[in-house]
Order: sequence, then C-alpha cells, then structure tokens
Amino acid sequence: MIGLLISPFDLIPDWIPVIGLLDDLIILSFILDYFFSVLDSNILLSHFPWNMKAFARLRTISRTLQFLVPKFLKNKIWQYVGDPY
Repeated sequence: MIGLLISPFDLIPDWIPVIGLLDDLIILSFILDYFFSVLDSNILLSHFPWNMKAFARLRTISRTLQFLVPKFLKNKIWQYVGDPY
C-alpha cells in the first residue's frame, strides 16, 4: 500500500482537481487506520521514530480520517485469518 503512495502512477491522476488527490488520501487513511486500529499500540510505539506527542497527533489525524474508510471494506481487508496448523 505504501508503494501506491510513492508511485508516480495513480488510479486517478493528481492533476484532476480535488478527485486526483482524494484517492491518495483514501489510501493513506487505510494505512493509518490499520496502524492505529489493528496493530498493538505497544508494538507500534516501540518502532515509532518520534516522540509521544507526535504519536498522539498522528493518532488524532488517523481518527479524523477514519470516516473515509468504509466499514465493510475495512472489515474485509483487515480481517485476521489464523494459522491453520
């Protein structure tokens, strides 16, 4: 998913006003939602390169962007499938 943000190729080209950047914002909101909703906070904090204030600010931004992620799609993508063995 991070490759989609870095890649020069987009689903919707960025030169189209508003809609062009919207797909990047939706992908970013998917990534942030995964980090702050699915991952364990202790694991995330142990690898977070900045201070706690920046972590709290990023979590607040993630919760603000959370409305861009449709619930049914989020459940489909982030569902956990356990090890069959």
